[in-house]
Amino acid sequence: MNMMVKTQNYWIGGLLIVCISGSIYVNPQKWIRTLSLNFIVVGFLIAWVMLNRNTNLTTIANQQGTVIEAKPSYAIIKINHQKYYLSNFQLKLLLDQRVIINAKVEALTKSHYFVFPFDNYLNDQRVFKQLKDVQLTNQSWHYLRYYFYEKVFNFANHELVQVFLFNIRDKSQTFQKQLEHLNVGYLLNFNSLSIWGLWTLFSKIGFISKHKKALNLMFGLFWIWWYFLNCSWLLMRFLIKATLKNQPKLKSWSNFASFWVPCLIFPSYVGSRGFLYFVICYLFIKLFNQQSSKLMLIGVFLIPLKIYYDYQINLTAPIWDFILVPILLTTNLLTTVIVICGNNQQWLNYLSIWLVHLFKIVKWLSYSFNLGYQNLYGVILIYLVLLIWFSYHWKWKHHFFWLALVISIYLLNWLLKPQHHLEMLNVGNGNSFVYFNKYKNLTILFDCGVGKGFSTQIPTQYLRYLGVNKVDAIFISHNHQDHFNALENLQRNFQIKAIYYRDTTIEELTFKNVTIRVFSNPVAKSENNKSLTIFVDVNKVRLLFTGDIEKASETYFIENLNFVNYLKQRPVDILQIPHHGSKTSSSYEFIKLVNPKIALISGMVYQRLRFPDQQTISTLNFLRISYYVTAGVNNIRIALNSGYIQTL
Repeated sequence: MNMMVKTQNYWIGGLLIVCISGSIYVNPQKWIRTLSLNFIVVGFLIAWVMLNRNTNLTTIANQQGTVIEAKPSYAIIKINHQKYYLSNFQLKLLLDQRVIINAKVEALTKSHYFVFPFDNYLNDQRVFKQLKDVQLTNQSWHYLRYYFYEKVFNFANHELVQVFLFNIRDKSQTFQKQLEHLNVGYLLNFNSLSIWGLWTLFSKIGFISKHKKALNLMFGLFWIWWYFLNCSWLLMRFLIKATLKNQPKLKSWSNFASFWVPCLIFPSYVGSRGFLYFVICYLFIKLFNQQSSKLMLIGVFLIPLKIYYDYQINLTAPIWDFILVPILLTTNLLTTVIVICGNNQQWLNYLSIWLVHLFKIVKWLSYSFNLGYQNLYGVILIYLVLLIWFSYHWKWKHHFFWLALVISIYLLNWLLKPQHHLEMLNVGNGNSFVYFNKYKNLTILFDCGVGKGFSTQIPTQYLRYLGVNKVDAIFISHNHQDHFNALENLQRNFQIKAIYYRDTTIEELTFKNVTIRVFSNPVAKSENNKSLTIFVDVNKVRLLFTGDIEKASETYFIENLNFVNYLKQRPVDILQIPHHGSKTSSSYEFIKLVNPKIALISGMVYQRLRFPDQQTISTLNFLRISYYVTAGVNNIRIALNSGYIQTL
């Protein structure tokens, strides 16, 4: 079974335990009925997850398909009851669009283990394949929501209107990008609660509240809006609860149905980030039971979840949560009023500019630092501690005990993390190598570039995963984009003490327990051959990074006495194979001279580039040198204390 399917089963099982415990706590008289219903519903959820249908097709020719999810960056299309992922940057597909499609079928691209697992997210929705080389032809008619969104994109061409009225998300847009940088983007998950505000407002109007037909009409309009907004889980929950509460015979079922019915209809949402934020908020709101002084702490209880997902803690986040929620709801209301009053673009721009300046001030006043990856079991343990801590009234001295216990869990998690390693990041046909020593608080990057088709955020995301806040040094071997195009993101997110380029005059440097010796070819003509060639001595281990040097520079180093003598002082344990394993590099003579125990190749087959070349592989095999290739899939981690190698 797919690993993410297993993970989702664990989430559902854990959710069942929480719901049963909560139901018994809230309504102990009817716990047997609640227990039975919970088991039935969770059984349906697990059955849905187990029904994984896959396909062995390699091509699709002249097949009819319907777009069932459309985002600015991607779309999901259903063809003969199978779902497929495809990029939507160029196609601009809309929800419910019907097309004739021709395409190649490939497996989903594996996500990096230290970023949001987008492939697992798609697997949860039973999407296991992607379409490439897509050719589309529109059919003569489409389903209803296609025409709705076609009009929306013609009418709602302002970001605020798209976000607040039509729930269209695009993190590349200014407003949403700022929310993500502040790590409060999850607040938009509660965006549909503005419907709750409208419902509350209308229900206070005497004419509507006294006439059942008027209430039913309003509910009908809200349900239609829910359908056109592509079925928001949170909005559906509110509408079910409000609808059942309006029916005296069904009122007692409103809490149960409003939670489990959306879970049955959207089982892939169970365990998602937005779902867990909602569950944590709901759980602690029920626990505090209208205690206003404690309800103000809801933002504090979200911090462990934020750390788990974002790898960092923002010490001011609870304050901003408390301030920004009413601001976003007010913005939602103002945007709605502006659209109703004629969709004045100038007013929307004024509102947008005000928000931009507000978030700049919030960012300036915020303080955050990276804590890195947190073990899931540790997060669950922290929430159990918080539940016990805030369920009872304790003396002040006992509060210090519970706080110390939470800090101890985080400290234990830090102690269990990898402590000393080199990692070759999967960046396609680029180079990004990270040396990390936890106890020395030392981080050094050797190149920080990515190849075509890979995000320049990858090195930044990896360092956040490790919990790095400052980088001691970055060495840029030469001036090609695939070796430094992630530098700008790194500079924006980390304190970088030193950057060394190929034209920097350096020979030997020492960073705590690391000694670095730099060689270069002064007579080289091409940019590749000008690459820095760097020896790195760490305790008893020697590394050699070669950038993109080609056979001309390899010959130069073979004949250079300083290079050869330095090489003879200590054998090389790990060699970065030059130029992604290209046949223009890695001559037999050079590889034999270096004679490493392990060779690392950062490269893959991509379009016309076919790295590593078979000639390079043959040389390594002939010399009996173990080698590891990223191949567009793998991150390679070598523990420098034990020599243990992981493919992640």
